[in-house]
Formats: sequence, C-alpha cells, structure tokens
Amino acid sequence: MASPMIQPMIIAPLASQNEVYQRTERMLDSMANYQSLLADPKFNLREIAPAVAQLKEESVSLGPMLKGMDEKDPVAQIAREAMIIANKEITRFEEGGYVEDV
Repeated sequence: MASPMIQPMIIAPLASQNEVYQRTERMLDSMANYQSLLADPKFNLREIAPAVAQLKEESVSLGPMLKGMDEKDPVAQIAREAMIIANKEITRFEEGGYVEDV
C-alpha cells in the first residue's frame, strides 16, 4: 500500500505594518463610498449592492494580514476596529436592515 503524498505547507510572509495600513485605507475608502451611496436617494439597494460586495472583499482580504500582528500595534488595532464596523454594516445590509416596510 502506497503511503499518502504529503504536500508541503506554504506559509505566507507576515504583512508589514505599511501593507496593513494601505489595505485598511482601501477598506475605509470602500466604506465611505458605500456610505455616500446609501445616503443618496437616487440609488436603490440593488445599485448599492456592488459597493457592499467591494467592502466585503476588502474586509475579507484584510483579515489574514492581521494574523501574526501584535494586538497592541496601533495600525492593527485600527484595522480590527474598522473590520468590525464594516462587517456589522455588511450584515445589516445583507439581512435587509435598509428594506423599507411598505
């Protein structure tokens, strides 16, 4: 019986503080865009959905970058707090928090 082939683990290098900062900036820019669309009555929820998807993509891509960063690192703290706020807003949108009762 042949033994199973073992695949080597690829460990991604830790993100630098500057990379986390830049990714956080992009996520905050996405959040600002989403906020402005949400505040503009010209846009309906279907038109806003791509902005939510972009915000979600930015938040998801930031998560792995924070693994291995010191909890007390100020950039990591800001990034984590921004992710929490973004994820709460994404959830609110996806669960219909902005659907008006008719």
